[in-house]
Amino acid sequence: MLINQTLLRLNKWHWLLLLSLVMGLSPQRVTAQDGPFCDAFRTFGNGGMMGQTIYSLYTQDQTVYAGTNDGLYISPEGRNNFVAMIPGYGGFNANGLYAVGQTIYAGTQDGFGLYISTDGGSNFTYRTTASGLGHEYVSAVYVVGSTVYAATAGGLSISTDGGNSFTNRTTANGLGDDGVNAVYVMGSTVYAATAGGLSISTNGGNSFTNRTTANGLGDDYVNAVYVMGSTVYAATANGLSISTDGGNSFTNRTTANELGDDYVNAVYVMGSTVYAATANGLSISTDGGNSFTNMTTANGLRNNYVYDVNVMGQMIYVATAGGLSVCSADPLPVSLISFTAKAQPNRKVILNWSTAIESDNGGFLIERSKDLRAFEKVGQVGELSANSSTRKDYQLIDQLPYQGTSYYRLTQTDLSGKKTVYPAISVVIRDEPYGVYPNPVVGGDEFTLRLDEPETAKVGFYHVDGGSFPLQKKGVQGGNLLLKTRAQLPAGVYIITVEERGLLREHRLVVE
Repeated sequence: MLINQTLLRLNKWHWLLLLSLVMGLSPQRVTAQDGPFCDAFRTFGNGGMMGQTIYSLYTQDQTVYAGTNDGLYISPEGRNNFVAMIPGYGGFNANGLYAVGQTIYAGTQDGFGLYISTDGGSNFTYRTTASGLGHEYVSAVYVVGSTVYAATAGGLSISTDGGNSFTNRTTANGLGDDGVNAVYVMGSTVYAATAGGLSISTNGGNSFTNRTTANGLGDDYVNAVYVMGSTVYAATANGLSISTDGGNSFTNRTTANELGDDYVNAVYVMGSTVYAATANGLSISTDGGNSFTNMTTANGLRNNYVYDVNVMGQMIYVATAGGLSVCSADPLPVSLISFTAKAQPNRKVILNWSTAIESDNGGFLIERSKDLRAFEKVGQVGELSANSSTRKDYQLIDQLPYQGTSYYRLTQTDLSGKKTVYPAISVVIRDEPYGVYPNPVVGGDEFTLRLDEPETAKVGFYHVDGGSFPLQKKGVQGGNLLLKTRAQLPAGVYIITVEERGLLREHRLVVE
Protein backbone atom coordinates (compact mmCIF):
# COMPACT_ATOMS: atom_id res chain seq x y z
CA MET A 1 0.00 0.00 0.00
CA LEU A 2 2.86 2.39 0.83
CA ILE A 3 4.41 1.76 -2.58
CA ASN A 4 1.13 2.52 -4.35
CA GLN A 5 0.68 5.78 -2.43
CA THR A 6 4.23 6.81 -3.27
CA LEU A 7 3.70 6.10 -6.97
CA LEU A 8 0.48 8.11 -6.97
CA ARG A 9 2.35 11.14 -5.66
CA LEU A 10 4.87 11.10 -8.56
CA ASN A 11 4.30 13.96 -10.99
CA LYS A 12 4.77 13.85 -14.76
CA TRP A 13 8.49 14.72 -14.60
CA HIS A 14 9.16 12.05 -11.96
CA TRP A 15 7.45 9.43 -14.12
CA LEU A 16 9.58 10.43 -17.13
CA LEU A 17 12.75 10.37 -15.07
CA LEU A 18 11.85 6.96 -13.59
CA LEU A 19 11.09 5.63 -17.06
CA SER A 20 14.39 6.96 -18.37
CA LEU A 21 16.35 5.20 -15.62
CA VAL A 22 14.50 1.91 -16.13
CA MET A 23 15.05 2.03 -19.89
CA GLY A 24 18.65 3.15 -19.62
CA LEU A 25 18.08 6.57 -21.17
CA SER A 26 19.99 9.73 -20.45
CA PRO A 27 17.63 11.89 -18.32
CA GLN A 28 18.96 15.01 -20.07
CA ARG A 29 17.20 13.92 -23.25
CA VAL A 30 13.82 13.48 -21.52
CA THR A 31 11.99 16.79 -22.00
CA ALA A 32 8.41 17.10 -20.78
CA GLN A 33 7.80 20.85 -20.57
CA ASP A 34 7.56 23.11 -23.60
CA GLY A 35 10.69 24.88 -24.76
CA PRO A 36 11.29 28.63 -24.91
CA PHE A 37 10.29 30.82 -27.83
CA CYS A 38 12.05 34.09 -28.66
CA ASP A 39 12.81 36.05 -31.80
CA ALA A 40 15.72 38.37 -30.91
CA PHE A 41 19.11 36.63 -31.21
CA ARG A 42 22.59 37.93 -30.50
CA THR A 43 26.12 36.85 -31.31
CA PHE A 44 27.55 34.34 -28.87
CA GLY A 45 31.18 33.45 -28.32
CA ASN A 46 34.53 35.08 -27.76
CA GLY A 47 38.00 35.23 -29.27
CA GLY A 48 38.61 32.36 -31.68
CA MET A 49 34.89 31.45 -31.69
CA MET A 50 33.91 34.62 -33.52
CA GLY A 51 32.84 34.13 -37.12
CA GLN A 52 33.49 30.41 -37.23
CA THR A 53 31.26 27.77 -38.74
CA ILE A 54 29.54 25.95 -35.88
CA TYR A 55 28.61 22.40 -36.88
CA SER A 56 27.18 20.97 -33.68
CA LEU A 57 26.06 21.85 -30.16
CA TYR A 58 25.52 20.03 -26.90
CA THR A 59 24.46 21.30 -23.48
CA GLN A 60 24.85 19.69 -20.07
CA ASP A 61 23.95 21.37 -16.79
CA GLN A 62 25.32 24.90 -17.34
CA THR A 63 27.97 23.88 -19.88
CA VAL A 64 27.77 24.52 -23.63
CA TYR A 65 29.88 22.47 -26.07
CA ALA A 66 30.41 23.77 -29.62
CA GLY A 67 31.95 21.77 -32.48
CA THR A 68 33.46 24.18 -35.00
CA ASN A 69 35.63 24.29 -38.11
CA ASP A 70 38.48 25.09 -35.71
CA GLY A 71 37.97 22.37 -33.11
CA LEU A 72 35.95 21.88 -29.94
CA TYR A 73 35.10 24.82 -27.69
CA ILE A 74 33.57 24.63 -24.22
CA SER A 75 31.82 27.29 -22.15
CA PRO A 76 31.70 25.99 -18.54
CA GLU A 77 28.93 28.40 -17.53
CA GLY A 78 26.89 28.58 -20.73
CA ARG A 79 28.03 32.15 -21.32
CA ASN A 80 30.36 33.82 -23.81
CA ASN A 81 33.58 32.57 -22.25
CA PHE A 82 34.54 29.66 -24.53
CA VAL A 83 37.81 27.79 -24.22
CA ALA A 84 39.38 25.80 -27.06
CA MET A 85 39.78 22.16 -26.04
CA ILE A 86 41.10 20.40 -29.14
CA PRO A 87 41.81 23.35 -31.46
CA GLY A 88 42.07 22.73 -35.18
CA TYR A 89 44.99 24.83 -36.21
CA GLY A 90 45.43 22.52 -39.19
CA GLY A 91 41.77 22.57 -40.30
CA PHE A 92 40.25 20.37 -37.60
CA ASN A 93 36.46 20.05 -37.86
CA ALA A 94 34.59 18.89 -34.74
CA ASN A 95 31.02 17.64 -34.80
CA GLY A 96 28.82 14.95 -33.26
CA LEU A 97 29.15 16.05 -29.62
CA TYR A 98 27.94 14.25 -26.51
CA ALA A 99 28.86 14.63 -22.83
CA VAL A 100 28.11 12.68 -19.66
CA GLY A 101 29.58 14.25 -16.54
CA GLN A 102 33.31 14.73 -17.15
CA THR A 103 33.35 12.44 -20.20
CA ILE A 104 33.19 14.21 -23.56
CA TYR A 105 32.80 12.60 -26.98
CA ALA A 106 33.59 14.56 -30.17
CA GLY A 107 33.31 13.20 -33.69
CA THR A 108 35.47 14.66 -36.45
CA GLN A 109 35.14 15.28 -40.18
CA ASP A 110 38.82 15.05 -41.03
CA GLY A 111 39.71 11.41 -40.56
CA PHE A 112 40.68 11.76 -36.90
CA GLY A 113 37.85 9.51 -35.74
CA LEU A 114 36.22 9.90 -32.33
CA TYR A 115 37.89 11.97 -29.60
CA ILE A 116 37.14 11.00 -25.99
CA SER A 117 38.04 12.88 -22.80
CA THR A 118 37.33 11.55 -19.31
CA ASP A 119 38.51 14.67 -17.42
CA GLY A 120 36.24 17.40 -18.75
CA GLY A 121 38.32 18.18 -21.81
CA SER A 122 41.82 18.62 -20.39
CA ASN A 123 43.10 15.50 -22.17
CA PHE A 124 41.78 13.51 -25.13
CA THR A 125 42.42 10.15 -26.72
CA TYR A 126 40.96 9.17 -30.06
CA ARG A 127 39.47 6.09 -31.66
CA THR A 128 39.79 5.17 -35.33
CA THR A 129 39.05 2.24 -37.61
CA ALA A 130 41.79 0.42 -35.71
CA SER A 131 39.36 0.42 -32.76
CA GLY A 132 36.55 -0.96 -34.92
CA LEU A 133 34.91 2.27 -36.14
CA GLY A 134 33.27 1.88 -39.52
CA HIS A 135 34.91 5.07 -40.75
CA GLU A 136 37.02 7.90 -39.31
CA TYR A 137 34.44 10.48 -40.38
CA VAL A 138 32.14 10.54 -37.32
CA SER A 139 28.95 12.58 -37.74
CA ALA A 140 27.22 12.02 -34.41
CA VAL A 141 27.48 10.26 -31.06
CA TYR A 142 24.90 8.99 -28.56
CA VAL A 143 25.76 7.44 -25.19
CA VAL A 144 23.74 5.29 -22.78
CA GLY A 145 25.74 4.13 -19.79
CA SER A 146 28.84 2.37 -21.10
CA THR A 147 27.34 1.88 -24.57
CA VAL A 148 28.55 4.36 -27.18
CA TYR A 149 26.86 4.69 -30.60
CA ALA A 150 28.95 6.43 -33.28
CA ALA A 151 27.35 7.45 -36.58
CA THR A 152 30.08 7.18 -39.21
CA ALA A 153 30.46 7.43 -42.97
CA GLY A 154 30.92 3.66 -43.02
CA GLY A 155 28.19 2.42 -40.71
CA LEU A 156 26.82 2.65 -37.17
CA SER A 157 29.59 1.65 -34.76
CA ILE A 158 28.59 0.39 -31.31
CA SER A 159 30.83 0.05 -28.27
CA THR A 160 29.80 -1.65 -25.03
CA ASP A 161 32.98 -0.74 -23.13
CA GLY A 162 32.76 3.05 -23.04
CA GLY A 163 34.28 3.62 -26.46
CA ASN A 164 37.42 1.49 -26.27
CA SER A 165 36.39 -0.93 -29.01
CA PHE A 166 33.55 -0.98 -31.54
CA THR A 167 31.47 -3.39 -33.60
CA ASN A 168 30.15 -1.93 -36.87
CA ARG A 169 26.65 -2.23 -38.38
CA THR A 170 26.10 -1.69 -42.10
CA THR A 171 23.55 -2.36 -44.85
CA ALA A 172 24.24 -6.04 -44.19
CA ASN A 173 22.40 -5.50 -40.89
CA GLY A 174 19.51 -3.68 -42.56
CA LEU A 175 20.73 -0.08 -42.47
CA GLY A 176 19.36 2.02 -45.32
CA ASP A 177 22.89 3.16 -46.18
CA ASP A 178 26.37 2.80 -44.71
CA GLY A 179 26.52 6.59 -44.48
CA VAL A 180 25.01 7.28 -41.02
CA ASN A 181 24.42 10.95 -40.21
CA ALA A 182 22.92 10.70 -36.73
CA VAL A 183 21.68 8.29 -34.07
CA TYR A 184 19.12 8.41 -31.26
CA VAL A 185 18.48 5.71 -28.65
CA MET A 186 15.53 4.89 -26.41
CA GLY A 187 16.03 1.74 -24.39
CA SER A 188 16.71 -1.08 -26.85
CA THR A 189 15.32 0.92 -29.79
CA VAL A 190 17.97 2.55 -31.96
CA TYR A 191 17.14 5.11 -34.65
CA ALA A 192 19.81 5.66 -37.32
CA ALA A 193 19.49 8.59 -39.73
CA THR A 194 21.17 7.40 -42.92
CA ALA A 195 21.74 8.56 -46.48
CA GLY A 196 19.17 5.95 -47.56
CA GLY A 197 16.39 6.33 -45.01
CA LEU A 198 15.62 6.16 -41.30
CA SER A 199 16.68 2.77 -39.97
CA ILE A 200 15.08 1.47 -36.77
CA SER A 201 16.31 -1.38 -34.57
CA THR A 202 14.33 -2.83 -31.68
CA ASN A 203 17.13 -5.12 -30.49
CA GLY A 204 19.83 -2.67 -29.51
CA GLY A 205 21.26 -2.21 -32.98
CA ASN A 206 21.78 -5.81 -34.06
CA SER A 207 19.37 -5.60 -37.00
CA PHE A 208 17.38 -2.78 -38.61
CA THR A 209 14.22 -2.10 -40.57
CA ASN A 210 14.44 0.85 -42.93
CA ARG A 211 11.89 3.64 -43.49
CA THR A 212 11.90 5.66 -46.72
CA THR A 213 9.72 8.01 -48.77
CA ALA A 214 7.41 5.01 -49.19
CA ASN A 215 6.61 5.47 -45.47
CA GLY A 216 6.06 9.21 -45.84
CA LEU A 217 9.56 10.57 -45.29
CA GLY A 218 10.18 13.80 -47.19
CA ASP A 219 13.40 12.34 -48.59
CA ASP A 220 15.44 9.18 -48.17
CA TYR A 221 18.41 11.32 -47.10
CA VAL A 222 17.95 11.78 -43.35
CA ASN A 223 20.27 14.24 -41.57
CA ALA A 224 19.08 13.83 -37.99
CA VAL A 225 16.46 12.22 -35.76
CA TYR A 226 14.85 13.11 -32.42
CA VAL A 227 12.41 10.94 -30.46
CA MET A 228 9.89 11.69 -27.70
CA GLY A 229 7.87 8.65 -26.71
CA SER A 230 6.18 7.31 -29.84
CA THR A 231 6.74 10.57 -31.77
CA VAL A 232 9.70 10.51 -34.14
CA TYR A 233 11.06 13.62 -35.86
CA ALA A 234 13.27 13.06 -38.92
CA ALA A 235 15.22 15.96 -40.44
CA THR A 236 15.44 15.17 -44.15
CA ALA A 237 16.76 16.77 -47.33
CA ASN A 238 13.17 17.62 -48.24
CA GLY A 239 11.36 18.60 -45.07
CA LEU A 240 10.82 17.68 -41.45
CA SER A 241 9.01 14.34 -41.28
CA ILE A 242 6.96 13.51 -38.17
CA SER A 243 5.66 10.13 -37.06
CA THR A 244 3.26 9.58 -34.17
CA ASP A 245 3.40 5.79 -34.33
CA GLY A 246 7.01 5.11 -33.47
CA GLY A 247 8.37 5.62 -36.97
CA ASN A 248 6.07 3.37 -39.00
CA SER A 249 4.51 6.19 -41.04
CA PHE A 250 5.34 9.89 -41.43
CA THR A 251 3.73 13.21 -42.33
CA ASN A 252 6.08 15.73 -43.92
CA ARG A 253 6.43 19.45 -43.12
CA THR A 254 7.94 21.85 -45.67
CA THR A 255 8.07 25.55 -46.55
CA ALA A 256 4.31 25.25 -47.06
CA ASN A 257 4.18 24.94 -43.25
CA GLU A 258 6.49 27.99 -42.90
CA LEU A 259 9.77 26.10 -42.57
CA GLY A 260 12.65 28.36 -43.60
CA ASP A 261 13.81 25.80 -46.14
CA ASP A 262 12.92 22.25 -47.10
CA TYR A 263 16.48 21.14 -46.32
CA VAL A 264 16.56 20.38 -42.59
CA ASN A 265 19.92 19.73 -40.94
CA ALA A 266 18.82 19.01 -37.37
CA VAL A 267 15.84 18.95 -35.03
CA TYR A 268 15.43 19.48 -31.28
CA VAL A 269 12.20 19.02 -29.32
CA MET A 270 10.93 20.12 -25.90
CA GLY A 271 7.32 19.19 -25.22
CA SER A 272 5.24 20.67 -28.04
CA THR A 273 8.02 23.08 -29.09
CA VAL A 274 9.96 21.92 -32.14
CA TYR A 275 13.18 23.57 -33.36
CA ALA A 276 14.23 22.83 -36.95
CA ALA A 277 17.69 23.87 -38.17
CA THR A 278 17.25 24.58 -41.88
CA ALA A 279 19.33 25.83 -44.79
CA ASN A 280 17.54 29.16 -44.48
CA GLY A 281 16.98 29.89 -40.81
CA LEU A 282 15.88 28.40 -37.51
CA SER A 283 12.22 27.39 -37.68
CA ILE A 284 10.33 27.15 -34.38
CA SER A 285 6.96 25.48 -33.87
CA THR A 286 4.91 25.78 -30.67
CA ASP A 287 2.22 23.33 -31.79
CA GLY A 288 4.19 20.10 -32.17
CA GLY A 289 5.41 20.79 -35.69
CA ASN A 290 2.17 21.69 -37.47
CA SER A 291 3.24 25.25 -38.28
CA PHE A 292 6.48 27.20 -37.88
CA THR A 293 7.87 30.70 -37.41
CA ASN A 294 11.23 31.20 -39.11
CA MET A 295 14.17 33.13 -37.62
CA THR A 296 16.89 34.59 -39.86
CA THR A 297 19.62 37.23 -39.81
CA ALA A 298 16.77 39.74 -39.55
CA ASN A 299 16.25 38.30 -36.05
CA GLY A 300 19.94 38.51 -35.22
CA LEU A 301 21.25 35.11 -36.40
CA ARG A 302 24.88 35.18 -37.52
CA ASN A 303 23.99 33.37 -40.73
CA ASN A 304 20.83 31.95 -42.29
CA TYR A 305 22.41 28.53 -42.81
CA VAL A 306 21.73 26.69 -39.54
CA TYR A 307 23.56 23.43 -38.79
CA ASP A 308 22.28 22.63 -35.31
CA VAL A 309 20.16 23.87 -32.40
CA ASN A 310 20.08 23.12 -28.69
CA VAL A 311 18.17 24.44 -25.70
CA MET A 312 19.25 24.90 -22.10
CA GLY A 313 16.76 26.42 -19.69
CA GLN A 314 15.34 29.52 -21.36
CA MET A 315 18.29 29.85 -23.72
CA ILE A 316 18.19 28.80 -27.39
CA TYR A 317 21.63 28.13 -28.91
CA VAL A 318 21.91 28.17 -32.71
CA ALA A 319 24.88 26.85 -34.70
CA THR A 320 25.23 28.74 -37.98
CA ALA A 321 27.67 28.96 -40.86
CA GLY A 322 28.75 32.36 -39.51
CA GLY A 323 29.06 31.68 -35.80
CA LEU A 324 27.04 30.91 -32.72
CA SER A 325 23.83 32.79 -31.90
CA VAL A 326 21.75 32.77 -28.72
CA CYS A 327 18.36 34.01 -27.62
CA SER A 328 16.93 34.17 -24.12
CA ALA A 329 13.20 33.99 -23.45
CA ASP A 330 13.91 35.24 -19.92
CA PRO A 331 14.39 39.05 -19.80
CA LEU A 332 17.60 40.20 -18.10
CA PRO A 333 17.28 42.29 -14.90
CA VAL A 334 19.91 44.77 -16.14
CA SER A 335 20.38 46.28 -19.58
CA LEU A 336 24.17 46.57 -19.93
CA ILE A 337 25.38 49.35 -22.26
CA SER A 338 29.11 48.66 -22.06
CA PHE A 339 31.84 46.91 -20.09
CA THR A 340 35.47 47.93 -20.71
CA ALA A 341 38.94 47.29 -19.27
CA LYS A 342 41.88 49.65 -19.84
CA ALA A 343 45.50 49.13 -18.73
CA GLN A 344 47.18 52.14 -17.13
CA PRO A 345 50.86 53.23 -17.22
CA ASN A 346 51.12 52.34 -13.51
CA ARG A 347 50.20 48.72 -14.43
CA LYS A 348 46.74 48.95 -12.93
CA VAL A 349 43.54 48.20 -14.86
CA ILE A 350 40.46 50.44 -14.77
CA LEU A 351 37.14 48.63 -15.30
CA ASN A 352 34.10 50.66 -16.32
CA TRP A 353 30.55 49.56 -17.05
CA SER A 354 27.25 51.31 -17.65
CA THR A 355 23.62 50.26 -17.50
CA ALA A 356 20.51 51.69 -19.16
CA ILE A 357 17.84 49.89 -17.13
CA GLU A 358 18.01 48.15 -13.75
CA SER A 359 15.27 46.00 -12.26
CA ASP A 360 15.70 44.59 -8.73
CA ASN A 361 19.46 44.97 -9.06
CA GLY A 362 21.43 43.72 -6.06
CA GLY A 363 24.94 44.67 -7.22
CA PHE A 364 27.93 43.49 -9.25
CA LEU A 365 30.93 41.19 -8.88
CA ILE A 366 34.16 41.56 -10.91
CA GLU A 367 36.43 38.53 -11.33
CA ARG A 368 39.63 37.94 -13.31
CA SER A 369 41.20 34.88 -14.94
CA LYS A 370 44.32 33.86 -16.84
CA ASP A 371 42.66 31.11 -18.87
CA LEU A 372 38.86 31.70 -18.88
CA ARG A 373 38.48 28.63 -16.67
CA ALA A 374 39.46 29.54 -13.12
CA PHE A 375 38.29 32.97 -11.94
CA GLU A 376 39.18 34.87 -8.77
CA LYS A 377 37.42 37.81 -7.15
CA VAL A 378 38.69 41.33 -7.85
CA GLY A 379 35.94 43.22 -6.02
CA GLN A 380 32.26 43.95 -5.56
CA VAL A 381 30.30 47.11 -6.34
CA GLY A 382 26.88 47.84 -4.91
CA GLU A 383 23.98 49.00 -7.06
CA LEU A 384 23.40 52.74 -7.49
CA SER A 385 19.68 52.02 -7.64
CA ALA A 386 17.81 48.72 -7.40
CA ASN A 387 15.31 49.96 -9.97
CA SER A 388 16.13 52.59 -12.54
CA SER A 389 15.34 53.58 -16.12
CA THR A 390 18.22 56.05 -16.46
CA ARG A 391 21.91 55.49 -17.21
CA LYS A 392 24.12 54.41 -14.33
CA ASP A 393 27.95 54.37 -14.52
CA TYR A 394 30.20 52.12 -12.42
CA GLN A 395 33.98 51.77 -11.96
CA LEU A 396 36.43 49.45 -10.22
CA ILE A 397 40.26 49.48 -10.31
CA ASP A 398 42.25 46.25 -10.30
CA GLN A 399 45.41 47.03 -8.35
CA LEU A 400 47.11 43.71 -9.13
CA PRO A 401 46.34 42.52 -12.68
CA TYR A 402 48.14 39.55 -14.17
CA GLN A 403 51.24 39.90 -16.26
CA GLY A 404 50.27 39.23 -19.88
CA THR A 405 46.55 38.76 -20.51
CA SER A 406 43.88 39.21 -17.86
CA TYR A 407 40.26 38.26 -18.56
CA TYR A 408 37.62 40.16 -16.59
CA ARG A 409 34.11 38.88 -15.96
CA LEU A 410 31.16 40.93 -14.75
CA THR A 411 28.39 39.18 -12.80
CA GLN A 412 25.15 40.91 -11.81
CA THR A 413 22.99 39.59 -8.96
CA ASP A 414 19.34 40.55 -8.53
CA LEU A 415 17.51 40.86 -5.21
CA SER A 416 16.29 37.25 -5.42
CA GLY A 417 19.87 35.96 -5.73
CA LYS A 418 19.68 35.13 -9.45
CA LYS A 419 22.96 35.79 -11.26
CA THR A 420 23.63 37.02 -14.79
CA VAL A 421 27.18 36.53 -16.11
CA TYR A 422 28.26 38.82 -18.95
CA PRO A 423 30.88 38.09 -21.66
CA ALA A 424 34.47 38.31 -20.48
CA ILE A 425 36.75 41.05 -21.79
CA SER A 426 40.54 41.10 -21.83
CA VAL A 427 43.44 43.47 -21.35
CA VAL A 428 47.19 42.92 -21.88
CA ILE A 429 50.14 44.00 -19.77
CA ARG A 430 53.24 42.65 -21.53
CA ASP A 431 56.98 43.24 -21.20
CA GLU A 432 58.27 40.48 -23.52
CA PRO A 433 57.89 40.84 -27.32
CA TYR A 434 55.73 38.55 -29.42
CA GLY A 435 57.52 35.74 -31.18
CA VAL A 436 58.35 32.08 -31.54
CA TYR A 437 61.13 30.19 -29.81
CA PRO A 438 63.38 28.33 -30.08
CA ASN A 439 64.18 29.76 -33.49
CA PRO A 440 65.75 28.06 -35.29
CA VAL A 441 64.43 24.63 -34.29
CA VAL A 442 67.19 22.05 -34.53
CA GLY A 443 66.09 18.45 -35.18
CA GLY A 444 62.81 18.81 -33.32
CA ASP A 445 59.07 19.20 -33.75
CA GLU A 446 58.08 21.45 -30.81
CA PHE A 447 58.13 25.21 -30.31
CA THR A 448 56.48 27.94 -28.28
CA LEU A 449 54.53 31.08 -29.26
CA ARG A 450 54.28 34.21 -27.10
CA LEU A 451 50.67 35.40 -27.38
CA ASP A 452 48.21 37.76 -25.75
CA GLU A 453 45.34 35.26 -25.76
CA PRO A 454 46.79 31.75 -26.06
CA GLU A 455 43.46 30.11 -25.20
CA THR A 456 41.55 31.69 -28.11
CA ALA A 457 44.15 32.70 -30.72
CA LYS A 458 43.86 31.05 -34.14
CA VAL A 459 47.19 29.74 -35.39
CA GLY A 460 48.16 28.57 -38.88
CA PHE A 461 51.40 26.82 -39.87
CA TYR A 462 52.68 26.81 -43.46
CA HIS A 463 55.80 26.06 -45.43
CA VAL A 464 57.21 29.09 -47.17
CA ASP A 465 56.10 27.46 -50.45
CA GLY A 466 52.46 27.46 -49.27
CA GLY A 467 51.73 23.94 -47.96
CA SER A 468 49.95 23.80 -44.57
CA PHE A 469 50.85 21.56 -41.62
CA PRO A 470 48.54 20.51 -38.74
CA LEU A 471 49.57 21.41 -35.20
CA GLN A 472 48.78 19.92 -31.81
CA LYS A 473 48.28 22.13 -28.77
CA LYS A 474 50.34 20.76 -25.87
CA GLY A 475 49.43 23.36 -23.27
CA VAL A 476 49.52 26.95 -22.10
CA GLN A 477 52.07 28.47 -19.72
CA GLY A 478 51.52 32.11 -18.86
CA GLY A 479 51.16 33.92 -22.16
CA ASN A 480 52.90 31.13 -24.06
CA LEU A 481 51.29 28.49 -26.27
CA LEU A 482 53.19 25.20 -26.54
CA LEU A 483 52.81 23.58 -29.97
CA LYS A 484 53.90 20.34 -31.61
CA THR A 485 53.76 19.23 -35.23
CA ARG A 486 52.23 15.85 -36.07
CA ALA A 487 55.51 14.72 -37.63
CA GLN A 488 59.12 15.87 -37.54
CA LEU A 489 59.57 18.80 -39.91
CA PRO A 490 61.94 18.76 -42.87
CA ALA A 491 64.57 21.47 -42.83
CA GLY A 492 63.37 24.75 -44.28
CA VAL A 493 61.58 28.02 -43.61
CA TYR A 494 58.02 28.06 -42.26
CA ILE A 495 55.41 30.77 -41.69
CA ILE A 496 53.27 30.92 -38.54
CA THR A 497 50.13 33.06 -38.76
CA VAL A 498 48.45 34.29 -35.59
CA GLU A 499 44.98 35.83 -35.43
CA GLU A 500 43.89 37.37 -32.13
CA ARG A 501 41.93 40.47 -31.17
CA GLY A 502 40.89 40.77 -34.83
CA LEU A 503 44.51 41.33 -35.93
CA LEU A 504 46.69 39.04 -38.07
CA ARG A 505 50.47 38.81 -37.79
CA GLU A 506 53.14 36.44 -39.12
CA HIS A 507 56.31 34.90 -37.69
CA ARG A 508 59.06 33.08 -39.59
CA LEU A 509 60.41 29.84 -38.16
CA VAL A 510 63.59 28.17 -39.36
CA VAL A 511 63.99 24.40 -39.01
CA GLU A 512 67.51 22.99 -39.34
